[in-house]
Amino acid sequence: MAPLLKRSSALVATGVLALGAALLFQTTAMADDPEPPPVDYDASLTAITEPSADPLSLMATPAIENALEANFQQAVEDCVERTGFEYATPVVPETPVASPLEPDAEVGYGVVVSHSPEAIEADIAAEEEARDANLDYAESLPEEEADLYLEVIGETAPDEPLTPGAAANCQEAAAETVLVPAMEAQVQLAEQAIQLGEAVEARPDVQQAEEVWSSCMQSAGHDYATPADPEQEILSAVTEAAEPDLDTLLAQEKEVAAADVQCRDASGYTETVRQAAVEEWQAADIDMETINIAAGAIQ
Repeated sequence: MAPLLKRSSALVATGVLALGAALLFQTTAMADDPEPPPVDYDASLTAITEPSADPLSLMATPAIENALEANFQQAVEDCVERTGFEYATPVVPETPVASPLEPDAEVGYGVVVSHSPEAIEADIAAEEEARDANLDYAESLPEEEADLYLEVIGETAPDEPLTPGAAANCQEAAAETVLVPAMEAQVQLAEQAIQLGEAVEARPDVQQAEEVWSSCMQSAGHDYATPADPEQEILSAVTEAAEPDLDTLLAQEKEVAAADVQCRDASGYTETVRQAAVEEWQAADIDMETINIAAGAIQ
């Protein structure tokens, strides 16, 4: 306004006064208007990722954790889209599937690969790439919308005080919708999973299959009592050493896993345990709905 006032034209002065009057009227009207309501964050899921229904997979693989992560990200995305904005979620490169249940000749039990600097860097890079995409999107918006968007995705704090107990952004809303009930369900499942595992291990058919497997592994030059031992041995070596030699450990893991795969087939161990898990699961009457909640698969 100051540069306009320096001009001496009567016409300009009249125009400035008119503009000032209009702005004063607008400001007074805005002061009388109520504050806009806070954003109501809705993180209910439009699509869900369900965990495997196979009892053995649920017991011995990260099926629940993987589904929970997918459902949390989906909840954040759905929440942001309901506010009228776009949102990019992290996309982590797929890695070979391996676990204590299903060893793989290329990556063993997945221990060294999951703890490698490359795997950690890939996770970080995926997070950073998604965040950069969201910040780029914010820069494409008008300033007022960009400010709101950054609040919605949790990059900035809200300007206005929150209603007590209300989610401050879509990250918090997704946590309340998906993670909180999931954690409660996982606590409930933990004791049941321990009891189920003990029941499976105590079965004579499983114990016999373990003995045959152990004998096969000894013939291959690896002294282990149970199929859980190789993965635990590698895990301890990776996590307990200050600077583990990951290349050497991966070679060891792959060598043991290759023998393990052959001995599981020869002993019939995997199928024996899978059938035992199904039978003990049915006897324990574990609620599948609780499992889905633990995995964030909330309808």
